Amino acid sequence: MPVFEEFACWDQDGPMKAETFDEDGQLSLCGMLDGDHLVCVIPLPIDHQRTILRFELEMGGFLEDFEERAFLGERALLGQRALLLGALLDDSLYHVRWGLNSPIHGKIRIACDFTVRSDDRPLVFQRTAQMMGLGNFLEWYFALHLPERLSFRDLAALQNAWEDHAGVDLGVVLDRALEAPPLERPVENLLRIAQGLGRWKDVLRLLAEHPDQRLAAERTRLKIAAHRMLGQWIPAIETAEAAGLHEDCDAEKELRDPNHMLALIESGREIEALRLLGAASEGDFGGYDWLRALALRRAGFKESAEEAFERYRKAYPGDLFALGWYDL
Repeated sequence: MPVFEEFACWDQDGPMKAETFDEDGQLSLCGMLDGDHLVCVIPLPIDHQRTILRFELEMGGFLEDFEERAFLGERALLGQRALLLGALLDDSLYHVRWGLNSPIHGKIRIACDFTVRSDDRPLVFQRTAQMMGLGNFLEWYFALHLPERLSFRDLAALQNAWEDHAGVDLGVVLDRALEAPPLERPVENLLRIAQGLGRWKDVLRLLAEHPDQRLAAERTRLKIAAHRMLGQWIPAIETAEAAGLHEDCDAEKELRDPNHMLALIESGREIEALRLLGAASEGDFGGYDWLRALALRRAGFKESAEEAFERYRKAYPGDLFALGWYDL
């Protein structure tokens, strides 16, 4: 618990309190870690001295991965895209666990099991930090390769909105809402549905018809992703620049938006993308090397591109998306 709270998400009153509850007959410690990651820790005692700690990182899910899109209380199906996520983690300490054990949880869980003794606090600290780092990488990875993925918060919001309508066709819900007057639309949930179904034109329409400055940062990234998924490179870049994403930032606190970087590369502005990504360095965010490799190859620097891609391949050998894109 002390280690867990060191990484806890802070609000105005201090770290958010982790709560314990029974889940499938097991005691779990769950709470929000810095970076808005929901993590559950399940102790599985072996004997009086040793305990297996199972860390589970909630990573949301895909609307298509649920039977008849009835994700409310239904068993999750293993969609092809999510299986590729398992390949990404093959050579790591982590693996994908599936299931829906609590209404507040998403459908994809990244888990890590390790055995500890009472004096293994440094190991628990290390694994917690690694889990946070993995969460940050996966958020970036999903935005780039699987932008239809919804966070556990998004899935919980959809469940709360339609908890009495298991089996609802969300595509029909979206179609009918778009025919209704703008003031009658549940905008945030409609954006979640449009994103989850990959209906990017509808995402752009909803964003245009329902501007909200309170959610400007979050909506900017969704708008960039929608333009990029539609192959609209220039609008994606213009959206990013209007939000100041082309400016210098603190690399340790803020990651470059991957869809902005990809739009720059695809529009022939790979040199600008390389400038924003910066040179590779020790402790650099691992995902950047794939974008560097793509940008360097497009710019004609084949040898440097191969070096960047080799660094990424060594870090994430199971990333089938990156392997396929780089070979195009």
